[in-house]
Amino acid sequence: MEDKKDITKFQEYIRNYSTARKLPLTNHHSLSALYNTSRTSLDEVSNVDVLKWIRKPEKFYSNLIKLSNMLYKTSGEYRSLLNYYINMARFYYVLNPIHNDTKAMGENKVKKDLSKLSIQLNKMNLKHELSKVFKTCVIEDIYFGYEIEDNDNYFLLKLDPNYCKINGIADGMYTFTFNLTYFNDRKELLTTFPEEFQRAYKIMKINNGNRWFEPDFTKSVCFKFNEDDVEIFPPFSAMFEPLLELNDYKKLKKAGAKINNYMLLHQKVPMFDNKNNDYQADNFSISSDALDYFSMLVNENLPEEIGAIVSPMEINPIKLDKDDKNDKVQEATRDVYNSSGVSAHIFNNDKNSTGGLQYSVKKDEQLVINFYRQVERWLNRKIRFGNIVAKTQWRVTLLNVTAMSEDKYLEQLIKSGTLGFAVRGEIAAMHGQDYHTLMTTLELENEILDLDIKMVPLASSHTGGINNALESKNETESKGGRPQKDSDEISQSGQTNIDSSQGRDEESSLKGGE
Repeated sequence: MEDKKDITKFQEYIRNYSTARKLPLTNHHSLSALYNTSRTSLDEVSNVDVLKWIRKPEKFYSNLIKLSNMLYKTSGEYRSLLNYYINMARFYYVLNPIHNDTKAMGENKVKKDLSKLSIQLNKMNLKHELSKVFKTCVIEDIYFGYEIEDNDNYFLLKLDPNYCKINGIADGMYTFTFNLTYFNDRKELLTTFPEEFQRAYKIMKINNGNRWFEPDFTKSVCFKFNEDDVEIFPPFSAMFEPLLELNDYKKLKKAGAKINNYMLLHQKVPMFDNKNNDYQADNFSISSDALDYFSMLVNENLPEEIGAIVSPMEINPIKLDKDDKNDKVQEATRDVYNSSGVSAHIFNNDKNSTGGLQYSVKKDEQLVINFYRQVERWLNRKIRFGNIVAKTQWRVTLLNVTAMSEDKYLEQLIKSGTLGFAVRGEIAAMHGQDYHTLMTTLELENEILDLDIKMVPLASSHTGGINNALESKNETESKGGRPQKDSDEISQSGQTNIDSSQGRDEESSLKGGE
Protein backbone atom coordinates (compact mmCIF):
# COMPACT_ATOMS: atom_id res chain seq x y z
CA MET A 1 0.00 0.00 0.00
CA GLU A 2 2.86 2.27 0.88
CA ASP A 3 4.51 1.52 -2.47
CA LYS A 4 1.33 2.54 -4.27
CA LYS A 5 1.33 5.88 -2.49
CA ASP A 6 4.96 6.49 -3.46
CA ILE A 7 4.21 5.65 -7.06
CA THR A 8 1.19 7.95 -7.10
CA LYS A 9 3.24 10.72 -5.54
CA PHE A 10 5.98 10.28 -8.10
CA GLN A 11 3.48 10.36 -10.97
CA GLU A 12 2.04 13.59 -9.58
CA TYR A 13 5.54 14.99 -9.57
CA ILE A 14 6.07 14.02 -13.20
CA ARG A 15 2.89 15.84 -14.17
CA ASN A 16 3.27 18.97 -12.06
CA TYR A 17 6.96 19.77 -11.93
CA SER A 18 8.08 19.41 -15.52
CA THR A 19 9.12 22.89 -16.71
CA ALA A 20 9.22 22.39 -20.46
CA ARG A 21 7.86 25.37 -22.38
CA LYS A 22 5.28 23.85 -24.66
CA LEU A 23 3.30 24.75 -27.77
CA PRO A 24 -0.29 23.55 -27.28
CA LEU A 25 -0.59 21.68 -30.55
CA THR A 26 -4.04 20.11 -30.64
CA ASN A 27 -5.92 18.44 -33.44
CA HIS A 28 -8.16 21.45 -34.03
CA HIS A 29 -5.98 24.43 -33.18
CA SER A 30 -2.43 23.40 -34.00
CA LEU A 31 -1.91 26.12 -36.61
CA SER A 32 -3.46 28.95 -34.60
CA ALA A 33 -1.57 27.88 -31.48
CA LEU A 34 1.68 28.04 -33.37
CA TYR A 35 0.78 31.48 -34.77
CA ASN A 36 0.16 32.74 -31.24
CA THR A 37 3.92 32.77 -30.81
CA SER A 38 4.07 35.64 -33.34
CA ARG A 39 0.95 37.81 -33.59
CA THR A 40 0.60 40.48 -36.30
CA SER A 41 -1.95 43.16 -37.18
CA LEU A 42 -3.27 41.04 -40.07
CA ASP A 43 -4.37 38.18 -37.83
CA GLU A 44 -7.82 39.73 -37.47
CA VAL A 45 -8.49 39.15 -41.19
CA SER A 46 -9.19 35.66 -42.50
CA ASN A 47 -8.76 34.35 -46.03
CA VAL A 48 -12.37 33.16 -45.96
CA ASP A 49 -13.68 36.68 -45.31
CA VAL A 50 -11.46 38.22 -47.99
CA LEU A 51 -12.61 35.68 -50.57
CA LYS A 52 -16.24 36.44 -49.72
CA TRP A 53 -15.69 40.19 -50.03
CA ILE A 54 -13.92 39.88 -53.38
CA ARG A 55 -16.66 37.67 -54.81
CA LYS A 56 -19.38 40.20 -53.90
CA PRO A 57 -17.78 43.67 -54.07
CA GLU A 58 -21.15 45.38 -54.59
CA LYS A 59 -22.12 44.23 -51.09
CA PHE A 60 -18.80 44.33 -49.26
CA TYR A 61 -16.97 47.23 -50.96
CA SER A 62 -16.72 49.07 -47.62
CA ASN A 63 -14.86 46.06 -46.15
CA LEU A 64 -12.49 46.02 -49.13
CA ILE A 65 -11.79 49.73 -48.76
CA LYS A 66 -11.14 49.31 -45.05
CA LEU A 67 -8.80 46.37 -45.67
CA SER A 68 -6.91 48.27 -48.38
CA ASN A 69 -6.34 51.21 -46.03
CA MET A 70 -5.21 48.87 -43.25
CA LEU A 71 -2.76 47.07 -45.54
CA TYR A 72 -1.40 50.41 -46.75
CA LYS A 73 -0.57 51.25 -43.12
CA THR A 74 0.71 47.84 -41.98
CA SER A 75 2.16 46.02 -45.01
CA GLY A 76 5.47 47.25 -46.36
CA GLU A 77 5.01 45.34 -49.63
CA TYR A 78 1.53 46.78 -50.25
CA ARG A 79 2.57 50.30 -49.31
CA SER A 80 5.67 50.19 -51.52
CA LEU A 81 3.70 49.05 -54.54
CA LEU A 82 0.92 51.62 -54.10
CA ASN A 83 3.46 54.42 -53.53
CA TYR A 84 5.13 53.32 -56.76
CA TYR A 85 1.98 54.42 -58.60
CA ILE A 86 1.07 57.32 -56.30
CA ASN A 87 4.49 58.99 -56.66
CA MET A 88 4.54 58.35 -60.40
CA ALA A 89 1.81 60.91 -61.17
CA ARG A 90 2.88 64.30 -62.52
CA PHE A 91 0.03 66.70 -63.20
CA TYR A 92 1.77 68.98 -65.72
CA TYR A 93 -0.86 70.88 -67.71
CA VAL A 94 -0.85 73.27 -70.64
CA LEU A 95 -3.59 75.55 -72.01
CA ASN A 96 -4.35 74.99 -75.69
CA PRO A 97 -6.54 77.25 -77.86
CA ILE A 98 -9.65 75.83 -79.54
CA HIS A 99 -10.63 78.94 -81.51
CA ASN A 100 -12.69 78.43 -84.65
CA ASP A 101 -11.00 81.39 -86.29
CA THR A 102 -7.42 82.26 -85.48
CA LYS A 103 -8.06 85.85 -86.57
CA ALA A 104 -10.31 86.24 -83.55
CA MET A 105 -7.35 85.60 -81.27
CA GLY A 106 -6.57 89.22 -80.49
CA GLU A 107 -3.44 89.85 -78.46
CA ASN A 108 -5.16 91.67 -75.61
CA LYS A 109 -8.00 89.13 -75.40
CA VAL A 110 -5.62 86.18 -75.37
CA LYS A 111 -3.48 87.71 -72.63
CA LYS A 112 -6.59 88.52 -70.60
CA ASP A 113 -7.98 84.99 -70.93
CA LEU A 114 -4.64 83.39 -70.06
CA SER A 115 -4.34 85.65 -67.03
CA LYS A 116 -7.79 84.68 -65.70
CA LEU A 117 -7.25 80.98 -66.31
CA SER A 118 -3.81 81.07 -64.73
CA ILE A 119 -5.07 82.80 -61.59
CA GLN A 120 -7.93 80.29 -61.24
CA LEU A 121 -5.80 77.18 -61.80
CA ASN A 122 -3.08 78.40 -59.46
CA LYS A 123 -5.67 79.14 -56.79
CA MET A 124 -6.84 75.52 -57.05
CA ASN A 125 -3.36 74.20 -56.10
CA LEU A 126 -3.83 71.42 -58.61
CA LYS A 127 -0.68 69.46 -57.85
CA HIS A 128 -1.49 69.22 -54.17
CA GLU A 129 -5.23 68.57 -54.50
CA LEU A 130 -4.87 66.08 -57.35
CA SER A 131 -2.09 64.18 -55.58
CA LYS A 132 -4.49 63.58 -52.66
CA VAL A 133 -7.26 62.56 -55.06
CA PHE A 134 -5.00 60.14 -56.92
CA LYS A 135 -3.68 58.60 -53.71
CA THR A 136 -7.25 57.91 -52.57
CA CYS A 137 -8.12 56.36 -55.93
CA VAL A 138 -5.08 54.07 -55.88
CA ILE A 139 -5.96 52.85 -52.39
CA GLU A 140 -9.77 52.85 -52.50
CA ASP A 141 -10.57 52.97 -56.26
CA ILE A 142 -12.92 55.97 -55.94
CA TYR A 143 -12.90 59.55 -54.71
CA PHE A 144 -16.11 61.36 -53.83
CA GLY A 145 -15.60 65.07 -53.21
CA TYR A 146 -17.09 68.54 -53.21
CA GLU A 147 -15.43 71.83 -54.15
CA ILE A 148 -15.05 74.42 -51.39
CA GLU A 149 -14.11 77.78 -52.89
CA ASP A 150 -14.07 81.50 -52.22
CA ASN A 151 -12.27 84.41 -53.86
CA ASP A 152 -8.86 83.43 -52.54
CA ASN A 153 -8.99 79.78 -51.46
CA TYR A 154 -9.90 76.41 -52.86
CA PHE A 155 -9.84 72.79 -51.73
CA LEU A 156 -11.68 69.51 -52.30
CA LEU A 157 -13.71 68.13 -49.40
CA LYS A 158 -13.45 64.33 -49.35
CA LEU A 159 -16.76 62.59 -48.64
CA ASP A 160 -17.07 59.23 -46.88
CA PRO A 161 -17.45 56.55 -49.60
CA ASN A 162 -19.66 54.52 -47.25
CA TYR A 163 -22.32 57.23 -47.60
CA CYS A 164 -22.00 57.82 -51.35
CA LYS A 165 -23.15 55.85 -54.37
CA ILE A 166 -22.81 56.37 -58.12
CA ASN A 167 -26.11 57.23 -59.78
CA GLY A 168 -25.23 58.30 -63.32
CA ILE A 169 -22.85 59.87 -65.84
CA ALA A 170 -22.77 63.50 -66.96
CA ASP A 171 -20.25 65.09 -69.30
CA GLY A 172 -18.31 61.82 -69.34
CA MET A 173 -17.85 61.68 -65.56
CA TYR A 174 -19.70 59.84 -62.82
CA THR A 175 -22.29 61.63 -60.68
CA PHE A 176 -23.26 60.47 -57.21
CA THR A 177 -25.73 60.87 -54.37
CA PHE A 178 -24.93 61.39 -50.69
CA ASN A 179 -26.70 59.68 -47.78
CA LEU A 180 -27.85 62.46 -45.44
CA THR A 181 -28.15 60.08 -42.48
CA TYR A 182 -24.40 60.65 -42.20
CA PHE A 183 -25.26 63.70 -40.07
CA ASN A 184 -27.58 61.86 -37.66
CA ASP A 185 -24.66 60.94 -35.42
CA ARG A 186 -22.48 63.86 -36.53
CA LYS A 187 -24.60 66.95 -35.88
CA GLU A 188 -21.50 68.95 -35.02
CA LEU A 189 -20.15 68.43 -38.57
CA LEU A 190 -23.28 69.65 -40.33
CA THR A 191 -22.40 73.34 -39.95
CA THR A 192 -18.95 72.72 -41.46
CA PHE A 193 -20.44 71.35 -44.68
CA PRO A 194 -21.57 73.53 -47.61
CA GLU A 195 -25.00 75.18 -47.35
CA GLU A 196 -26.33 72.84 -50.03
CA PHE A 197 -25.89 69.88 -47.67
CA GLN A 198 -27.35 71.74 -44.69
CA ARG A 199 -30.51 72.69 -46.60
CA ALA A 200 -30.99 69.15 -47.90
CA TYR A 201 -30.63 67.68 -44.40
CA LYS A 202 -33.16 70.11 -42.91
CA ILE A 203 -35.66 69.33 -45.68
CA MET A 204 -35.22 65.60 -45.10
CA LYS A 205 -35.86 66.03 -41.38
CA ILE A 206 -38.92 68.28 -41.81
CA ASN A 207 -40.61 66.35 -44.61
CA ASN A 208 -39.22 62.93 -43.71
CA GLY A 209 -38.06 62.86 -47.32
CA ASN A 210 -35.51 60.92 -49.33
CA ARG A 211 -32.21 60.46 -47.52
CA TRP A 212 -30.23 60.33 -50.79
CA PHE A 213 -29.25 63.80 -51.96
CA GLU A 214 -27.51 64.64 -55.26
CA PRO A 215 -25.06 67.57 -54.93
CA ASP A 216 -24.67 70.25 -57.58
CA PHE A 217 -23.06 68.73 -60.67
CA THR A 218 -20.74 71.73 -61.15
CA LYS A 219 -19.40 71.44 -57.58
CA SER A 220 -19.28 67.69 -56.96
CA VAL A 221 -16.39 65.57 -58.20
CA CYS A 222 -16.09 61.82 -58.64
CA PHE A 223 -12.87 60.19 -59.81
CA LYS A 224 -12.49 56.44 -60.23
CA PHE A 225 -9.34 54.42 -60.89
CA ASN A 226 -11.22 51.57 -62.59
CA GLU A 227 -13.30 53.97 -64.66
CA ASP A 228 -14.82 51.29 -66.88
CA ASP A 229 -16.41 49.42 -63.94
CA VAL A 230 -19.18 50.98 -61.84
CA GLU A 231 -18.56 48.64 -58.91
CA ILE A 232 -16.18 49.95 -56.27
CA PHE A 233 -13.21 47.61 -56.16
CA PRO A 234 -9.75 48.64 -54.86
CA PRO A 235 -7.37 48.39 -57.85
CA PHE A 236 -4.95 45.98 -56.18
CA SER A 237 -7.43 43.73 -54.37
CA ALA A 238 -5.80 40.77 -56.09
CA MET A 239 -2.91 41.22 -53.66
CA PHE A 240 -5.03 40.72 -50.54
CA GLU A 241 -4.91 36.92 -50.44
CA PRO A 242 -1.17 36.64 -51.31
CA LEU A 243 -0.43 39.24 -48.63
CA LEU A 244 -2.27 37.21 -46.00
CA GLU A 245 -0.36 34.11 -47.11
CA LEU A 246 2.90 36.05 -46.89
CA ASN A 247 1.94 37.04 -43.36
CA ASP A 248 1.41 33.35 -42.53
CA TYR A 249 4.83 32.40 -43.90
CA LYS A 250 6.52 35.19 -41.96
CA LYS A 251 4.92 33.98 -38.74
CA LEU A 252 5.92 30.39 -39.48
CA LYS A 253 9.48 31.48 -40.14
CA LYS A 254 9.60 33.44 -36.90
CA ALA A 255 8.05 30.58 -34.93
CA GLY A 256 10.55 28.17 -36.49
CA ALA A 257 13.42 30.44 -35.52
CA LYS A 258 12.19 30.48 -31.93
CA ILE A 259 11.89 26.70 -31.82
CA ASN A 260 15.35 26.23 -33.37
CA ASN A 261 16.87 28.39 -30.64
CA TYR A 262 15.16 26.48 -27.83
CA MET A 263 16.87 23.71 -25.81
CA LEU A 264 15.20 20.96 -23.82
CA LEU A 265 17.06 19.04 -21.09
CA HIS A 266 15.93 15.50 -20.33
CA GLN A 267 16.48 14.21 -16.80
CA LYS A 268 16.14 10.45 -16.99
CA VAL A 269 14.84 8.79 -13.83
CA PRO A 270 17.16 5.93 -12.70
CA MET A 271 15.53 2.49 -12.32
CA PHE A 272 16.61 -0.85 -10.76
CA ASP A 273 18.04 -3.46 -13.10
CA ASN A 274 15.62 -6.27 -13.89
CA LYS A 275 18.22 -9.03 -13.34
CA ASN A 276 15.72 -11.67 -12.25
CA ASN A 277 13.64 -11.12 -15.39
CA ASP A 278 10.61 -10.37 -13.27
CA TYR A 279 8.73 -7.38 -14.58
CA GLN A 280 8.12 -4.65 -12.01
CA ALA A 281 6.33 -1.51 -13.16
CA ASP A 282 7.57 1.86 -11.86
CA ASN A 283 10.67 0.26 -10.31
CA PHE A 284 12.49 3.54 -9.61
CA SER A 285 15.80 3.48 -7.78
CA ILE A 286 15.34 6.88 -6.06
CA SER A 287 12.48 8.39 -4.16
CA SER A 288 10.29 11.13 -5.50
CA ASP A 289 11.58 13.49 -2.78
CA ALA A 290 15.16 13.01 -3.95
CA LEU A 291 14.15 13.49 -7.56
CA ASP A 292 12.24 16.62 -6.61
CA TYR A 293 15.29 18.04 -4.86
CA PHE A 294 17.75 17.47 -7.71
CA SER A 295 15.26 18.62 -10.34
CA MET A 296 14.69 21.83 -8.41
CA LEU A 297 18.44 22.49 -8.37
CA VAL A 298 18.53 22.18 -12.16
CA ASN A 299 15.44 24.30 -12.81
CA GLU A 300 16.59 27.15 -10.61
CA ASN A 301 19.68 27.63 -12.78
CA LEU A 302 18.06 27.40 -16.22
CA PRO A 303 17.41 30.48 -18.40
CA GLU A 304 14.03 30.96 -20.09
CA GLU A 305 15.32 29.58 -23.38
CA ILE A 306 16.03 26.17 -21.81
CA GLY A 307 13.45 23.82 -20.31
CA ALA A 308 13.76 20.58 -18.36
CA ILE A 309 11.54 17.53 -18.22
CA VAL A 310 11.66 14.37 -16.10
CA SER A 311 10.85 11.01 -17.60
CA PRO A 312 12.02 7.40 -17.22
CA MET A 313 11.57 6.83 -20.95
CA GLU A 314 13.97 7.43 -23.82
CA ILE A 315 13.08 10.56 -25.78
CA ASN A 316 13.89 10.70 -29.48
CA PRO A 317 13.32 13.85 -31.56
CA ILE A 318 11.01 13.64 -34.58
CA LYS A 319 11.67 16.49 -36.98
CA LEU A 320 8.78 17.52 -39.21
CA ASP A 321 10.67 20.19 -41.13
CA LYS A 322 11.34 19.61 -44.80
CA ASP A 323 14.82 20.04 -46.19
CA ASP A 324 13.96 22.77 -48.67
CA LYS A 325 16.57 25.20 -49.93
CA ASN A 326 13.92 27.66 -51.16
CA ASP A 327 12.95 30.52 -48.88
CA LYS A 328 9.16 30.36 -48.60
CA VAL A 329 8.93 33.97 -47.44
CA GLN A 330 10.85 35.12 -50.51
CA GLU A 331 8.63 33.02 -52.77
CA ALA A 332 5.49 34.42 -51.14
CA THR A 333 6.82 37.97 -51.56
CA ARG A 334 7.38 37.32 -55.25
CA ASP A 335 3.83 35.98 -55.54
CA VAL A 336 2.51 39.19 -53.98
CA TYR A 337 4.10 41.36 -56.66
CA ASN A 338 3.15 38.95 -59.43
CA SER A 339 -0.49 39.16 -58.36
CA SER A 340 -0.34 42.95 -58.71
CA GLY A 341 0.84 42.80 -62.32
CA VAL A 342 4.00 44.77 -61.49
CA SER A 343 7.47 43.34 -62.00
CA ALA A 344 9.04 42.31 -58.69
CA HIS A 345 12.45 43.41 -60.05
CA ILE A 346 11.41 47.03 -59.52
CA PHE A 347 11.47 46.43 -55.77
CA ASN A 348 14.26 43.83 -55.71
CA ASN A 349 17.63 44.22 -57.42
CA ASP A 350 18.77 40.62 -56.96
CA LYS A 351 17.88 39.84 -60.56
CA ASN A 352 17.66 42.72 -62.97
CA SER A 353 16.83 42.91 -66.65
CA THR A 354 17.08 46.47 -67.94
CA GLY A 355 15.12 45.87 -71.12
CA GLY A 356 12.35 43.96 -69.39
CA LEU A 357 12.04 46.60 -66.69
CA GLN A 358 11.66 49.40 -69.23
CA TYR A 359 8.71 47.68 -70.89
CA SER A 360 7.19 46.86 -67.51
CA VAL A 361 7.41 50.49 -66.39
CA LYS A 362 5.81 51.72 -69.63
CA LYS A 363 2.90 49.38 -69.00
CA ASP A 364 2.54 50.70 -65.47
CA GLU A 365 2.67 54.30 -66.69
CA GLN A 366 -0.43 53.77 -68.82
CA LEU A 367 -2.55 53.29 -65.69
CA VAL A 368 -1.47 56.72 -64.47
CA ILE A 369 -1.82 58.39 -67.87
CA ASN A 370 -5.34 57.01 -68.27
CA PHE A 371 -6.26 58.75 -65.02
CA TYR A 372 -5.04 62.05 -66.51
CA ARG A 373 -7.92 61.92 -69.00
CA GLN A 374 -10.46 62.10 -66.15
CA VAL A 375 -8.65 65.12 -64.72
CA GLU A 376 -8.74 66.83 -68.13
CA ARG A 377 -12.51 66.35 -68.43
CA TRP A 378 -13.06 67.73 -64.95
CA LEU A 379 -10.85 70.81 -65.48
CA ASN A 380 -12.41 71.59 -68.86
CA ARG A 381 -15.86 71.22 -67.30
CA LYS A 382 -14.69 73.66 -64.63
CA ILE A 383 -13.71 76.17 -67.33
CA ARG A 384 -17.03 75.81 -69.17
CA PHE A 385 -19.34 76.07 -66.17
CA GLY A 386 -17.20 78.35 -64.03
CA ASN A 387 -17.61 81.49 -66.17
CA ILE A 388 -13.90 82.10 -65.91
CA VAL A 389 -13.61 83.51 -69.44
CA ALA A 390 -16.27 84.98 -71.73
CA LYS A 391 -16.15 82.16 -74.26
CA THR A 392 -14.93 78.62 -73.98
CA GLN A 393 -11.96 78.92 -76.32
CA TRP A 394 -9.37 77.14 -74.20
CA ARG A 395 -8.90 73.60 -73.00
CA VAL A 396 -6.57 72.07 -70.43
CA THR A 397 -4.34 69.22 -71.57
CA LEU A 398 -2.24 67.11 -69.20
CA LEU A 399 1.10 65.96 -70.55
CA ASN A 400 1.54 62.19 -70.91
CA VAL A 401 4.50 62.20 -68.58
CA THR A 402 5.25 60.48 -65.27
CA ALA A 403 8.09 60.52 -62.78
CA MET A 404 9.65 57.65 -64.73
CA SER A 405 9.70 59.45 -68.07
CA GLU A 406 9.89 63.21 -67.44
CA ASP A 407 13.61 63.51 -68.27
CA LYS A 408 13.24 61.76 -71.63
CA TYR A 409 9.97 63.57 -72.36
CA LEU A 410 11.65 66.95 -71.82
CA GLU A 411 14.54 65.89 -74.04
CA GLN A 412 12.09 64.95 -76.81
CA LEU A 413 10.29 68.30 -76.47
CA ILE A 414 13.57 70.15 -76.93
CA LYS A 415 14.35 68.08 -80.04
CA SER A 416 10.89 68.79 -81.42
CA GLY A 417 11.44 72.49 -80.78
CA THR A 418 14.52 72.44 -83.02
CA LEU A 419 12.19 71.33 -85.84
CA GLY A 420 9.83 74.25 -85.28
CA PHE A 421 7.05 72.56 -83.29
CA ALA A 422 5.14 74.68 -80.77
CA VAL A 423 6.45 73.11 -77.58
CA ARG A 424 7.43 76.12 -75.46
CA GLY A 425 4.21 75.88 -73.48
CA GLU A 426 4.81 72.21 -72.69
CA ILE A 427 8.43 72.87 -71.71
CA ALA A 428 7.24 75.66 -69.41
CA ALA A 429 4.60 73.32 -67.94
CA MET A 430 7.28 70.81 -66.99
CA HIS A 431 9.02 73.65 -65.15
CA GLY A 432 5.82 74.46 -63.24
CA GLN A 433 4.76 77.47 -65.32
CA ASP A 434 1.81 78.20 -67.59
CA TYR A 435 1.85 80.81 -70.37
CA HIS A 436 0.82 83.69 -68.13
CA THR A 437 3.27 82.79 -65.37
CA LEU A 438 6.04 82.37 -67.94
CA MET A 439 5.44 85.81 -69.45
CA THR A 440 5.21 87.61 -66.12
CA THR A 441 8.34 85.83 -64.86
CA LEU A 442 10.30 86.79 -67.98
CA GLU A 443 9.09 90.38 -67.66
CA LEU A 444 10.12 90.42 -64.00
CA GLU A 445 13.58 89.01 -64.66
CA ASN A 446 14.48 90.77 -67.91
CA GLU A 447 12.66 94.12 -67.84
CA ILE A 448 12.25 94.95 -64.17
CA LEU A 449 15.22 93.26 -62.49
CA ASP A 450 17.50 93.24 -65.59
CA LEU A 451 18.78 89.80 -64.64
CA ASP A 452 19.62 89.06 -68.28
CA ILE A 453 22.27 91.79 -68.03
CA LYS A 454 23.35 91.47 -64.42
CA MET A 455 23.77 87.69 -64.38
CA VAL A 456 27.05 86.75 -66.10
CA PRO A 457 27.32 83.06 -67.06
CA LEU A 458 30.22 81.07 -65.65
CA ALA A 459 33.17 80.62 -67.99
CA SER A 460 32.89 77.61 -70.26
CA SER A 461 33.47 76.63 -73.86
CA HIS A 462 29.72 76.99 -74.45
CA THR A 463 29.34 80.56 -73.14
CA GLY A 464 32.54 81.77 -74.86
CA GLY A 465 34.65 84.84 -74.14
CA ILE A 466 37.13 83.12 -71.85
CA ASN A 467 40.45 82.06 -73.36
CA ASN A 468 41.18 79.57 -70.60
CA ALA A 469 38.08 77.55 -71.44
CA LEU A 470 39.03 77.46 -75.12
CA GLU A 471 42.60 76.48 -74.33
CA SER A 472 41.36 73.71 -72.06
CA LYS A 473 39.18 72.44 -74.86
CA ASN A 474 42.05 72.49 -77.39
CA GLU A 475 44.31 70.60 -75.00
CA THR A 476 41.76 67.82 -74.58
CA GLU A 477 42.30 65.07 -77.11
CA SER A 478 39.25 63.63 -78.77
CA LYS A 479 39.02 59.88 -78.14
CA GLY A 480 36.51 59.35 -80.93
CA GLY A 481 33.64 56.88 -80.88
CA ARG A 482 29.93 57.46 -80.38
CA PRO A 483 28.62 59.50 -77.41
CA GLN A 484 28.40 57.60 -74.17
CA LYS A 485 24.92 56.43 -73.15
CA ASP A 486 23.16 57.50 -69.99
CA SER A 487 23.55 55.20 -67.00
CA ASP A 488 19.91 54.06 -67.22
CA GLU A 489 20.44 52.95 -70.83
CA ILE A 490 23.47 50.77 -70.08
CA SER A 491 23.02 47.06 -69.41
CA GLN A 492 24.70 45.32 -66.50
CA SER A 493 27.37 43.76 -68.71
CA GLY A 494 28.03 47.14 -70.34
CA GLN A 495 28.45 48.81 -66.96
CA THR A 496 30.87 46.06 -65.93
CA ASN A 497 32.98 46.71 -69.05
CA ILE A 498 33.05 50.45 -68.34
CA ASP A 499 34.14 49.90 -64.75
CA SER A 500 36.90 47.49 -65.77
CA SER A 501 38.09 49.88 -68.50
CA GLN A 502 38.28 52.77 -66.06
CA GLY A 503 40.22 50.56 -63.68
CA ARG A 504 42.80 49.76 -66.38
CA ASP A 505 43.18 53.46 -67.25
CA GLU A 506 43.81 54.36 -63.61
CA GLU A 507 46.34 51.53 -63.27
CA SER A 508 48.25 52.63 -66.38
CA SER A 509 48.32 56.26 -65.21
CA LEU A 510 49.77 55.17 -61.88
CA LYS A 511 52.46 53.14 -63.61
CA GLY A 512 53.33 56.08 -65.84
CA GLY A 513 54.01 58.27 -62.83
CA GLU A 514 56.45 55.85 -61.24
